[in-house]
Amino acid sequence: MFSWVPLLTGCLSNSLTSLQVLPPTGTATVTVGQTSQFQAIAGFTKSGHASTTTDVTTQAKWQSSNPAVATINSGGLATGVSAGTAGITASMQGAFGIVTATSNITVAAGTVGRILTALTVTPGSQTITATGQTAQLIAIGTYTAAPLTQNLSARATWTSSNVQVANVNSSGLVAGVGVGQTTVTAFATASDGSVISGNATVTVNTAPSGRILISLSVIPASQSVSVAGETAQFIAIGTYSSAPLTLDLTHQVAWQSSDVQVGQVNSAGLVTGIGDAIDPTTPGVATITALATASDGSVVPASGTFSELSPLVPPSLPTLTVYEVGNGTGTVTAGTSISGGVITGTVVINCGSGPACIGNFALGTVVYLVAAPATGAKFDGWSANCAPLANNANACSITMNNNGTVGAIFDPITP
Repeated sequence: MFSWVPLLTGCLSNSLTSLQVLPPTGTATVTVGQTSQFQAIAGFTKSGHASTTTDVTTQAKWQSSNPAVATINSGGLATGVSAGTAGITASMQGAFGIVTATSNITVAAGTVGRILTALTVTPGSQTITATGQTAQLIAIGTYTAAPLTQNLSARATWTSSNVQVANVNSSGLVAGVGVGQTTVTAFATASDGSVISGNATVTVNTAPSGRILISLSVIPASQSVSVAGETAQFIAIGTYSSAPLTLDLTHQVAWQSSDVQVGQVNSAGLVTGIGDAIDPTTPGVATITALATASDGSVVPASGTFSELSPLVPPSLPTLTVYEVGNGTGTVTAGTSISGGVITGTVVINCGSGPACIGNFALGTVVYLVAAPATGAKFDGWSANCAPLANNANACSITMNNNGTVGAIFDPITP
Protein backbone atom coordinates (compact mmCIF):
# COMPACT_ATOMS: atom_id res chain seq x y z
CA MET A 1 0.00 0.00 0.00
CA PHE A 2 1.59 3.28 -1.12
CA SER A 3 1.30 6.57 0.77
CA TRP A 4 2.15 9.17 -1.86
CA VAL A 5 4.37 12.15 -1.07
CA PRO A 6 2.96 15.60 -1.97
CA LEU A 7 4.84 18.20 -3.99
CA LEU A 8 7.68 19.98 -2.20
CA THR A 9 6.88 23.03 -0.08
CA GLY A 10 7.52 26.10 -2.18
CA CYS A 11 6.85 24.18 -5.43
CA LEU A 12 3.04 23.88 -5.06
CA SER A 13 2.47 26.19 -8.03
CA ASN A 14 4.87 24.13 -10.16
CA SER A 15 4.09 20.98 -12.13
CA LEU A 16 6.16 17.86 -11.52
CA THR A 17 6.93 16.66 -15.04
CA SER A 18 9.79 14.21 -14.70
CA LEU A 19 11.75 12.10 -12.25
CA GLN A 20 15.25 10.68 -12.65
CA VAL A 21 17.03 8.11 -10.47
CA LEU A 22 20.81 8.26 -10.14
CA PRO A 23 23.02 6.37 -10.70
CA PRO A 24 21.50 5.32 -14.06
CA THR A 25 20.44 1.74 -14.81
CA GLY A 26 23.35 -0.67 -15.05
CA THR A 27 25.88 1.35 -13.02
CA ALA A 28 24.99 0.40 -9.43
CA THR A 29 26.73 -2.83 -8.40
CA VAL A 30 27.40 -3.89 -4.82
CA THR A 31 28.44 -7.01 -2.97
CA VAL A 32 26.29 -8.66 -0.29
CA GLY A 33 26.11 -6.36 2.73
CA GLN A 34 27.46 -3.36 0.83
CA THR A 35 25.41 -0.18 0.25
CA SER A 36 24.85 2.20 -2.67
CA GLN A 37 23.23 5.64 -2.46
CA PHE A 38 20.50 6.42 -5.01
CA GLN A 39 19.26 9.93 -5.76
CA ALA A 40 15.91 11.16 -7.07
CA ILE A 41 16.01 14.30 -9.22
CA ALA A 42 12.63 15.90 -9.99
CA GLY A 43 11.90 18.19 -12.93
CA PHE A 44 9.35 20.97 -12.45
CA THR A 45 7.78 23.40 -14.92
CA LYS A 46 5.98 26.65 -14.19
CA SER A 47 3.96 28.65 -16.66
CA GLY A 48 6.11 31.32 -18.27
CA HIS A 49 9.29 30.05 -16.64
CA ALA A 50 12.09 27.63 -17.57
CA SER A 51 12.13 24.12 -16.19
CA THR A 52 13.99 23.54 -12.93
CA THR A 53 15.39 20.45 -11.26
CA THR A 54 15.43 19.66 -7.55
CA ASP A 55 16.95 16.88 -5.45
CA VAL A 56 13.94 15.06 -3.90
CA THR A 57 15.80 12.01 -2.57
CA THR A 58 14.38 12.35 0.94
CA GLN A 59 10.86 13.31 -0.29
CA ALA A 60 10.33 10.50 -2.79
CA LYS A 61 8.79 7.10 -2.04
CA TRP A 62 11.40 4.33 -2.56
CA GLN A 63 10.69 0.68 -3.37
CA SER A 64 12.77 -2.36 -4.31
CA SER A 65 11.28 -4.84 -6.80
CA ASN A 66 13.03 -7.69 -5.00
CA PRO A 67 13.85 -7.08 -1.30
CA ALA A 68 15.44 -10.54 -1.17
CA VAL A 69 18.16 -9.17 -3.48
CA ALA A 70 18.40 -5.56 -2.26
CA THR A 71 16.54 -3.36 0.20
CA ILE A 72 16.11 0.40 -0.03
CA ASN A 73 15.45 2.80 2.87
CA SER A 74 13.49 6.07 2.92
CA GLY A 75 16.63 8.05 2.13
CA GLY A 76 17.47 6.11 -1.04
CA LEU A 77 20.26 3.99 0.48
CA ALA A 78 20.20 0.46 -1.00
CA THR A 79 21.79 -2.57 0.71
CA GLY A 80 22.77 -5.80 -1.04
CA VAL A 81 21.09 -8.88 0.46
CA SER A 82 21.83 -11.69 -1.99
CA ALA A 83 23.22 -12.15 -5.51
CA GLY A 84 20.88 -10.96 -8.27
CA THR A 85 19.33 -7.83 -9.78
CA ALA A 86 16.54 -5.65 -8.40
CA GLY A 87 14.75 -2.56 -9.68
CA ILE A 88 14.95 0.54 -7.47
CA THR A 89 11.95 2.83 -8.03
CA ALA A 90 11.35 6.38 -6.81
CA SER A 91 7.77 7.75 -6.93
CA MET A 92 6.15 11.13 -6.28
CA GLN A 93 2.67 12.58 -6.59
CA GLY A 94 2.54 15.05 -9.47
CA ALA A 95 -0.15 17.55 -10.35
CA PHE A 96 -1.77 15.09 -12.80
CA GLY A 97 -0.86 11.72 -11.34
CA ILE A 98 1.99 9.59 -10.05
CA VAL A 99 5.46 10.16 -11.56
CA THR A 100 7.98 7.31 -11.24
CA ALA A 101 11.54 6.48 -12.29
CA THR A 102 13.49 3.23 -11.95
CA SER A 103 17.13 2.17 -11.95
CA ASN A 104 18.63 -1.26 -11.34
CA ILE A 105 21.05 -2.52 -8.72
CA THR A 106 23.12 -5.67 -9.18
CA VAL A 107 24.30 -7.58 -6.13
CA ALA A 108 27.37 -9.77 -6.58
CA ALA A 109 29.17 -12.21 -4.32
CA GLY A 110 31.87 -10.68 -2.12
CA THR A 111 35.20 -9.77 -3.73
CA VAL A 112 38.51 -10.40 -1.97
CA GLY A 113 40.91 -7.45 -1.94
CA ARG A 114 40.91 -3.71 -1.39
CA ILE A 115 37.40 -2.37 -2.00
CA LEU A 116 36.07 1.17 -1.91
CA THR A 117 33.31 1.24 0.73
CA ALA A 118 32.51 4.93 1.24
CA LEU A 119 33.05 8.35 -0.32
CA THR A 120 33.03 11.56 1.71
CA VAL A 121 32.80 15.01 0.12
CA THR A 122 34.55 17.83 2.05
CA PRO A 123 33.22 20.31 3.03
CA GLY A 124 29.75 18.81 3.38
CA SER A 125 28.12 22.21 2.90
CA GLN A 126 29.44 25.17 0.97
CA THR A 127 28.24 28.72 0.31
CA ILE A 128 29.14 30.65 -2.84
CA THR A 129 28.56 34.37 -2.53
CA ALA A 130 28.12 35.32 -6.19
CA THR A 131 27.36 33.86 -9.57
CA GLY A 132 30.62 32.99 -11.32
CA GLN A 133 32.50 32.43 -8.06
CA THR A 134 34.04 28.99 -7.56
CA ALA A 135 34.62 26.61 -4.65
CA GLN A 136 36.67 23.42 -4.56
CA LEU A 137 35.16 20.21 -3.16
CA ILE A 138 37.33 17.21 -2.22
CA ALA A 139 36.23 13.55 -2.43
CA ILE A 140 37.94 11.16 0.03
CA GLY A 141 37.43 7.41 -0.48
CA THR A 142 37.48 4.85 2.35
CA TYR A 143 38.74 1.32 1.61
CA THR A 144 38.67 -2.14 3.21
CA ALA A 145 42.47 -2.51 3.12
CA ALA A 146 45.51 -0.27 3.37
CA PRO A 147 45.85 2.46 2.40
CA LEU A 148 42.49 3.00 4.08
CA THR A 149 41.81 6.42 2.54
CA GLN A 150 42.58 8.09 -0.79
CA ASN A 151 41.86 11.43 -2.45
CA LEU A 152 39.57 10.55 -5.39
CA SER A 153 38.61 14.08 -6.46
CA ALA A 154 40.21 13.74 -9.90
CA ARG A 155 38.86 10.21 -10.49
CA ALA A 156 35.29 10.69 -9.32
CA THR A 157 32.35 11.60 -11.56
CA TRP A 158 30.77 14.83 -10.32
CA THR A 159 27.17 15.95 -10.83
CA SER A 160 25.00 18.87 -9.72
CA SER A 161 21.30 18.27 -9.07
CA ASN A 162 20.43 21.78 -10.28
CA VAL A 163 22.75 23.21 -12.94
CA GLN A 164 20.76 26.45 -12.89
CA VAL A 165 22.24 27.04 -9.42
CA ALA A 166 25.77 25.65 -9.82
CA ASN A 167 27.88 23.56 -12.19
CA VAL A 168 30.67 21.20 -11.15
CA ASN A 169 33.63 20.13 -13.28
CA SER A 170 35.45 16.79 -13.47
CA SER A 171 37.72 17.59 -10.51
CA GLY A 172 35.04 18.86 -8.08
CA LEU A 173 35.36 22.60 -8.76
CA VAL A 174 31.91 24.17 -8.32
CA ALA A 175 30.91 27.41 -10.09
CA GLY A 176 27.88 29.48 -9.10
CA VAL A 177 25.27 30.03 -11.82
CA GLY A 178 22.20 31.44 -10.06
CA VAL A 179 20.83 32.02 -6.58
CA GLY A 180 19.55 28.86 -4.90
CA GLN A 181 20.71 25.51 -3.52
CA THR A 182 21.91 22.31 -5.20
CA THR A 183 23.28 18.93 -4.19
CA VAL A 184 26.70 18.11 -5.64
CA THR A 185 27.45 14.39 -5.77
CA ALA A 186 30.70 12.53 -6.39
CA PHE A 187 30.44 8.98 -7.83
CA ALA A 188 33.36 6.53 -7.76
CA THR A 189 33.47 2.99 -9.15
CA ALA A 190 35.06 0.39 -6.89
CA SER A 191 37.24 -2.51 -8.08
CA ASP A 192 34.26 -4.89 -7.72
CA GLY A 193 32.13 -2.72 -10.01
CA SER A 194 30.03 -1.07 -7.31
CA VAL A 195 29.34 2.66 -7.51
CA ILE A 196 29.87 4.60 -4.28
CA SER A 197 28.75 8.20 -3.82
CA GLY A 198 29.06 11.14 -1.45
CA ASN A 199 27.15 14.45 -1.33
CA ALA A 200 27.65 18.09 -0.45
CA THR A 201 25.11 20.91 -0.34
CA VAL A 202 26.05 24.07 -2.25
CA THR A 203 24.20 27.35 -1.70
CA VAL A 204 24.63 30.35 -4.01
CA ASN A 205 23.83 33.76 -2.50
CA THR A 206 24.25 37.35 -3.66
CA ALA A 207 27.72 38.77 -3.07
CA PRO A 208 28.26 40.75 0.15
CA SER A 209 30.36 43.88 0.16
CA GLY A 210 33.82 43.97 1.67
CA ARG A 211 36.99 41.90 1.59
CA ILE A 212 36.34 38.24 0.72
CA LEU A 213 38.54 35.15 0.94
CA ILE A 214 38.73 33.93 -2.66
CA SER A 215 40.96 30.86 -2.44
CA LEU A 216 43.18 28.83 -0.12
CA SER A 217 46.36 26.90 -0.89
CA VAL A 218 48.29 24.38 1.19
CA ILE A 219 52.09 24.52 0.86
CA PRO A 220 53.82 22.33 -0.05
CA ALA A 221 51.55 20.15 -2.21
CA SER A 222 53.21 16.98 -0.88
CA GLN A 223 55.68 15.98 1.85
CA SER A 224 57.10 12.67 3.08
CA VAL A 225 58.85 11.31 6.17
CA SER A 226 60.89 8.15 6.60
CA VAL A 227 60.24 7.08 10.21
CA ALA A 228 57.32 7.14 12.62
CA GLY A 229 57.50 10.24 14.81
CA GLU A 230 59.11 12.40 12.13
CA THR A 231 57.15 15.56 11.32
CA ALA A 232 56.29 17.68 8.29
CA GLN A 233 55.01 21.26 8.41
CA PHE A 234 52.18 22.43 6.13
CA ILE A 235 51.14 26.07 5.86
CA ALA A 236 47.87 27.57 4.60
CA ILE A 237 47.93 30.72 2.46
CA GLY A 238 44.74 32.69 1.74
CA THR A 239 44.09 34.93 -1.27
CA TYR A 240 41.63 37.80 -0.84
CA SER A 241 39.54 40.08 -3.08
CA SER A 242 41.23 43.27 -1.80
CA ALA A 243 44.45 44.32 -0.06
CA PRO A 244 46.22 42.78 1.69
CA LEU A 245 45.80 40.19 -1.08
CA THR A 246 47.72 37.36 0.62
CA LEU A 247 47.71 36.24 4.26
CA ASP A 248 49.10 33.29 6.20
CA LEU A 249 46.09 31.42 7.68
CA THR A 250 47.96 28.44 9.08
CA HIS A 251 46.73 29.10 12.63
CA GLN A 252 43.20 30.16 11.59
CA VAL A 253 42.15 27.17 9.49
CA ALA A 254 40.85 23.80 10.70
CA TRP A 255 43.26 20.98 9.81
CA GLN A 256 42.19 17.39 9.05
CA SER A 257 43.99 14.17 8.18
CA SER A 258 42.19 11.63 6.01
CA ASP A 259 44.03 8.76 7.75
CA VAL A 260 45.22 9.28 11.33
CA GLN A 261 46.85 5.83 11.21
CA VAL A 262 49.34 7.33 8.75
CA GLY A 263 49.71 10.93 9.96
CA GLN A 264 48.12 13.14 12.61
CA VAL A 265 47.94 16.91 12.09
CA ASN A 266 47.73 19.50 14.87
CA SER A 267 46.05 22.91 14.86
CA ALA A 268 49.21 24.52 13.47
CA GLY A 269 49.47 22.26 10.38
CA LEU A 270 52.29 20.10 11.79
CA VAL A 271 51.85 16.45 10.75
CA THR A 272 53.44 13.62 12.72
CA GLY A 273 54.05 10.28 11.03
CA ILE A 274 52.33 7.47 12.93
CA GLY A 275 53.24 4.43 10.85
CA ASP A 276 50.78 2.13 9.11
CA ALA A 277 48.98 0.36 11.97
CA ILE A 278 47.92 -2.52 9.70
CA ASP A 279 51.33 -3.20 8.14
CA PRO A 280 54.23 -1.11 9.61
CA THR A 281 56.48 -2.15 6.71
CA THR A 282 54.13 -0.63 4.12
CA PRO A 283 54.34 3.10 3.32
CA GLY A 284 51.09 5.00 3.95
CA VAL A 285 49.53 8.11 2.37
CA ALA A 286 47.10 10.62 3.91
CA THR A 287 45.41 13.72 2.51
CA ILE A 288 45.93 16.76 4.76
CA THR A 289 43.08 19.26 4.36
CA ALA A 290 42.82 22.85 5.58
CA LEU A 291 39.35 24.42 5.94
CA ALA A 292 39.05 28.21 6.16
CA THR A 293 35.78 29.96 7.03
CA ALA A 294 35.34 33.23 5.11
CA SER A 295 33.61 36.33 6.44
CA ASP A 296 30.46 35.45 4.48
CA GLY A 297 30.25 32.00 6.11
CA SER A 298 31.51 30.00 3.13
CA VAL A 299 34.10 27.28 3.73
CA VAL A 300 37.19 27.31 1.51
CA PRO A 301 39.19 24.03 1.43
CA ALA A 302 42.66 23.11 0.19
CA SER A 303 44.74 19.97 0.61
CA GLY A 304 48.21 18.46 0.40
CA THR A 305 49.56 14.90 0.52
CA PHE A 306 51.52 13.40 3.42
CA SER A 307 53.31 10.10 2.83
CA GLU A 308 55.56 7.72 4.74
CA LEU A 309 58.50 6.28 2.86
CA SER A 310 59.91 2.83 3.47
CA PRO A 311 61.33 2.59 7.03
CA LEU A 312 64.53 1.34 5.39
CA VAL A 313 65.21 4.87 4.11
CA PRO A 314 67.36 6.61 6.75
CA PRO A 315 66.11 10.02 7.96
CA SER A 316 68.13 13.05 6.84
CA LEU A 317 68.93 16.21 8.75
CA PRO A 318 65.88 18.41 9.36
CA THR A 319 64.92 20.15 6.12
CA LEU A 320 63.90 23.80 5.78
CA THR A 321 61.90 24.68 2.65
CA VAL A 322 61.15 28.32 1.85
CA TYR A 323 58.33 29.22 -0.55
CA GLU A 324 57.56 32.52 -2.25
CA VAL A 325 53.79 33.09 -2.06
CA GLY A 326 51.50 35.89 -3.17
CA ASN A 327 51.35 37.84 -6.43
CA GLY A 328 54.70 39.64 -6.11
CA THR A 329 58.33 38.54 -6.31
CA GLY A 330 61.44 38.92 -4.21
CA THR A 331 64.46 37.09 -2.80
CA VAL A 332 65.13 35.28 0.47
CA THR A 333 68.50 34.47 2.03
CA ALA A 334 68.98 32.26 5.06
CA GLY A 335 71.83 31.29 7.34
CA THR A 336 72.85 30.61 10.91
CA SER A 337 73.84 34.20 11.83
CA ILE A 338 72.65 37.73 11.06
CA SER A 339 74.12 41.22 11.51
CA GLY A 340 72.41 44.51 10.70
CA GLY A 341 69.64 42.77 8.81
CA VAL A 342 72.09 40.89 6.58
CA ILE A 343 72.88 37.17 6.71
CA THR A 344 76.54 36.73 7.70
CA GLY A 345 78.85 33.77 7.48
CA THR A 346 77.84 30.90 5.24
CA VAL A 347 74.64 31.47 3.26
CA VAL A 348 72.93 28.09 3.15
CA ILE A 349 69.78 29.17 1.27
CA ASN A 350 69.65 31.82 -1.43
CA CYS A 351 66.23 32.00 -3.07
CA GLY A 352 66.00 33.84 -6.35
CA SER A 353 62.78 34.07 -8.30
CA GLY A 354 62.03 30.35 -8.06
CA PRO A 355 59.02 28.97 -6.12
CA ALA A 356 61.02 27.17 -3.40
CA CYS A 357 64.50 26.56 -2.04
CA ILE A 358 65.70 23.93 0.41
CA GLY A 359 68.43 23.59 3.03
CA ASN A 360 69.35 21.01 5.69
CA PHE A 361 70.39 21.94 9.22
CA ALA A 362 71.52 20.14 12.35
CA LEU A 363 68.78 19.47 14.89
CA GLY A 364 68.23 22.49 17.16
CA THR A 365 69.89 25.03 14.85
CA VAL A 366 68.43 28.55 14.83
CA VAL A 367 68.09 29.72 11.21
CA TYR A 368 67.62 33.38 10.22
CA LEU A 369 65.84 34.43 7.02
CA VAL A 370 65.84 37.84 5.31
CA ALA A 371 63.36 38.87 2.60
CA ALA A 372 63.97 41.55 -0.04
CA PRO A 373 61.06 42.49 -2.39
CA ALA A 374 61.74 43.06 -6.09
CA THR A 375 60.99 46.34 -7.84
CA GLY A 376 57.25 46.99 -7.88
CA ALA A 377 56.60 44.53 -5.05
CA LYS A 378 56.35 44.72 -1.27
CA PHE A 379 57.04 42.18 1.46
CA ASP A 380 53.82 41.32 3.32
CA GLY A 381 55.19 39.05 6.04
CA TRP A 382 56.24 35.54 7.02
CA SER A 383 54.17 32.45 7.74
CA ALA A 384 53.34 32.16 11.44
CA ASN A 385 56.01 29.55 12.24
CA CYS A 386 58.90 31.97 11.50
CA ALA A 387 59.04 34.67 14.19
CA PRO A 388 59.87 38.21 12.88
CA LEU A 389 62.86 39.87 14.53
CA ALA A 390 62.00 42.78 16.84
CA ASN A 391 64.19 45.26 14.94
CA ASN A 392 63.55 44.04 11.38
CA ALA A 393 60.13 42.87 10.08
CA ASN A 394 61.80 41.59 6.91
CA ALA A 395 63.84 39.09 8.96
CA CYS A 396 62.64 36.11 11.00
CA SER A 397 64.04 33.11 12.85
CA ILE A 398 63.03 29.48 13.12
CA THR A 399 64.49 26.71 15.30
CA MET A 400 64.99 23.44 13.44
CA ASN A 401 63.43 21.03 15.93
CA ASN A 402 61.51 19.44 13.04
CA ASN A 403 61.32 19.67 9.28
CA GLY A 404 60.19 23.22 8.53
CA THR A 405 58.18 24.97 5.82
CA VAL A 406 58.20 28.77 5.68
CA GLY A 407 56.25 31.07 3.39
CA ALA A 408 57.57 34.51 2.38
CA ILE A 409 54.67 36.65 1.19
CA PHE A 410 55.30 39.13 -1.65
CA ASP A 411 52.50 41.19 -3.19
CA PRO A 412 52.52 43.97 -5.79
CA ILE A 413 52.54 47.57 -4.64
CA THR A 414 49.05 48.97 -5.16
CA PRO A 415 48.33 52.67 -5.65
